[in-house]
Amino acid sequence: MNKLILRPVKTEQLTAVQFLRVSGKSHNIEKSRFIPPKLGDNDFGRFEVTYRNGRP
Repeated sequence: MNKLILRPVKTEQLTAVQFLRVSGKSHNIEKSRFIPPKLGDNDFGRFEVTYRNGRP
């Protein structure tokens, strides 16, 4: 039998679209900060999100 082990995520990096989706429906965000893109990246940067209780 296969067991699936889930560990809560305390901090993760999200794209801008993912951040808007999470922040709109969750009050579990403790803090967030913008990580600017590096020269040559093909995205607009990322957001590092820290949750209060962790996210499964």
